[in-house]
Amino acid sequence: MTKCILAAPFLMNEILGFAALHLSIVRPLQQTFYRHHAAELQTHALTEFNSNSANLALSAETCLPMFLFSSILALHMLSEKLLFRMGGFDAFLDGFVQSLRLHRGVRAVTNRSWPLLLNSPLKTLLEAEGTALTRDPAGSGDECAILIELLDSSDSVDMSVRNTYRETIGHLQSAFDGSRQHPSRFSAVGPIISWPVVIPPGYIDLLEERKPQALIILAYFGALLHLHREMWTFGDSGAYIVDSVKDYIGPSWEIWLHWPSAFVRPSNGNT
Repeated sequence: MTKCILAAPFLMNEILGFAALHLSIVRPLQQTFYRHHAAELQTHALTEFNSNSANLALSAETCLPMFLFSSILALHMLSEKLLFRMGGFDAFLDGFVQSLRLHRGVRAVTNRSWPLLLNSPLKTLLEAEGTALTRDPAGSGDECAILIELLDSSDSVDMSVRNTYRETIGHLQSAFDGSRQHPSRFSAVGPIISWPVVIPPGYIDLLEERKPQALIILAYFGALLHLHREMWTFGDSGAYIVDSVKDYIGPSWEIWLHWPSAFVRPSNGNT
């Protein structure tokens, strides 16, 4: 892996940029400096990648750095949006939608290079992630069960939109299930950030339009982030998303938000 990273300056710059973002969290007194440094390194990485992408034909040698670059860049941008929230919830949603569209780009890279990646040093990791995300009905959790029931009983959603929501919720339940199967807390990040990669593009459009059900699904994703709030990449963003969605769509949707709200703000005060 080190050989791969050193041979691709765009990947090295992005890894260093992501490391600088981490330092901005663990060294709060120097946060401004490290955030600025992270942004500069990310810009260098994107410039380098864009100037060379036309010459990077997909091959066994190029697919690995391209995949790692797109994956780390997407996580970098997602974490930046989650951790540093400026300008209110509407501004947060705009930035979050932008990061979701970037994650769709990761899926495009993965789909094109999957056979090559399975012959790369990432083979074991990718196969393990695929196993964790394969839904086993017998071992599946019920975090999203009530949401599916409410959606199916609603008359205000047409069939095509309902199918988009059901697919999105199914992937979210897989992310909940997969994040519980990993032996270490940080390794659970894979299933969590898989959700932005695999969701249907139609859901992103509905979220951008601020459709209530799309926002409610986002609140359930917030509950997943809150479950893993000890990870520096997520922090307190999960509770922020749930509380903000609740305030944004109002009390008429209270029953839809009961589970994520109770999860992040339990009545006994233990979160």
